Amino acid sequence: MPKTKWWWVAIILFLIFIIYDQIRISNYNKKYLINLNLVLTGIVESVDLSYIPNGFGVVKVNVIKSNINYYDPRNDHKYYYCLIKNSQAEFYQHALYECEIGDTIEVNTRERIFIIRNDGKRIQEEIILYDNDKFYDYVRQKHQKF
Repeated sequence: MPKTKWWWVAIILFLIFIIYDQIRISNYNKKYLINLNLVLTGIVESVDLSYIPNGFGVVKVNVIKSNINYYDPRNDHKYYYCLIKNSQAEFYQHALYECEIGDTIEVNTRERIFIIRNDGKRIQEEIILYDNDKFYDYVRQKHQKF
């Protein structure tokens, strides 16, 4: 087989691998978020945008209402969306640029919806399970104190 055909075969196999991997990750994320089935409303206590790659940050909230009172998946999952304990929650969410202390947030993991309400505005973002080891190292060092 000529060299150019080998290159095309290699490129096609690489693309198939990338597509398969993205589908696998997407399916895991959907399954995790649907199974979590969290519906929560809270008031923002702090927002940390110090770790900026891909726009992810940490928002800590005082829980007003939640269908889950305690959630700590650190021993069972490498990557996770939140922690909940003692009427406080910590979310690892992207697009927090318009989120401020005192805002109300609403979370529905089954629908993959994160809503910020402030001064009559409603900002809706998609929930994504972030899978970056360095981000979770940062979170373990700087957050998760409750």
